[in-house]
Amino acid sequence: MDRTDEANLPLVRDDDDDEINDDSSVTVEIKKTLLERARSHRSLVPLIVFMALLLDAVLTTCVVPIIPEILHQNGSDISIGFLLGSKSFFQLISNTVVGPYTDRFGFNAPMVTGFVLLTSSTLFFAFAPDMGRGSRWNTYAALFVARSVEGVGCSCVTTAGMAMVADRYPDQQERGAVMGKVLGGLALGLLVGYPFGGAFSAVPGGIEKGWRYPFLIISCLGFIDLLLQLLVLGWSTSTNRRETEPSSMLKLIRDRYIVTALVALFVSQLAISSSEPILPAWMETHFTKPTPEAWQIGLVIMSSMLAYIIVTLIASRAKLNTRWIVTLFGISLLFLGTLTLPLTVLPDGGNLYFIILPLVILGVGIGMADSTLFPTMGMLVDIRHSSEYGAVYGLADIAISLSFVIGPIAGSLVNQFFGFGAAIWCVSALCGLVVPSIWCLRSLRVKEDSEGNGNVTESIELQSHEMAT
Repeated sequence: MDRTDEANLPLVRDDDDDEINDDSSVTVEIKKTLLERARSHRSLVPLIVFMALLLDAVLTTCVVPIIPEILHQNGSDISIGFLLGSKSFFQLISNTVVGPYTDRFGFNAPMVTGFVLLTSSTLFFAFAPDMGRGSRWNTYAALFVARSVEGVGCSCVTTAGMAMVADRYPDQQERGAVMGKVLGGLALGLLVGYPFGGAFSAVPGGIEKGWRYPFLIISCLGFIDLLLQLLVLGWSTSTNRRETEPSSMLKLIRDRYIVTALVALFVSQLAISSSEPILPAWMETHFTKPTPEAWQIGLVIMSSMLAYIIVTLIASRAKLNTRWIVTLFGISLLFLGTLTLPLTVLPDGGNLYFIILPLVILGVGIGMADSTLFPTMGMLVDIRHSSEYGAVYGLADIAISLSFVIGPIAGSLVNQFFGFGAAIWCVSALCGLVVPSIWCLRSLRVKEDSEGNGNVTESIELQSHEMAT
């Protein structure tokens, strides 16, 4: 063998090594490609947000039948009212920070933080009596911390989640349909939460022995959703932000269109939040055909949530030129439902199931309002401000939280002094006052620049799908 052949031998061996190295690099590249595909798949984003809203809603409602048993006290005690209301209060406060943070640093960190807080709060709920060491007030303090942490976590996932959906779906029509599906998670959670928490009263020893199980199940599901989010979104605290300065919350609440949408959203939630603490007791004392039991009351109230789920999926597909009409019709239905709800009691006591019709009307009205107001607010930010959505959906969550802080307190006070009818008719009057204001959402003025200086170029009618974004 001559020197030339010897020189060729290493070249042959190097080719084999290159093939092995190539195979390794191809494998790594395939794994990288699969991860990139997962992270670029838009449909996973609504799924993550859907699960976040679902788990939060289940946790919010499943504690209602459990907490009185844990504390060994009457469920109407005012301290329990403060405990349940602490979530909305802390959710309201934290939204003032989460919204602007999301606009400046991206969605991922608030979403992950929110899931961590929600999962932590479920564990707090599960082990609160152990932390209290047998003392009722120490247990109460642990439950209060758990409920407050849940409020902060809900603020993170709701604001950042809705902003992320708006960002990933810039097409206005598609965005509305996707948001309707996402809001279905909230309604489904509210629908199953109460019976999910109460179902564990059937375990040996009753709810006093089985109260841990729902919280442990929710924490496991939350942990799974957190892993899915980390896989799809990562933990990056920054994204490719636009060069324009995000609109602040203060600038947004100076926009009359956004204020109109926020007021409508607040009133739509007030219809359910104000009746939540007083409706069951009113049904027990005023209906005799049949005399309602707890499961019957729950079944009747569930009819409203079922209507909400169905309507959000349908109304969210409304065309841009009819979206304001759907909102208008939804608030009008809320006016009708709250007006007729106290009238379902007849002089002889009345049939319990007569109340289903006005409750269904309320569910339809809230569903129509929510499924159109959320995408409308995203569209308003697109055409009148910089297309950053954290602040506007932070304001939306503040409106909802404020409703669930004011509603139960005001409803209970008016009910105590003037009766159930007066409490519900106050909400009806507010709905009637808001209805005419929805008309201004028919024609929107587009700002000429993103500086918020008030210059406008045109007044547009919502007649086409090609809205400027």
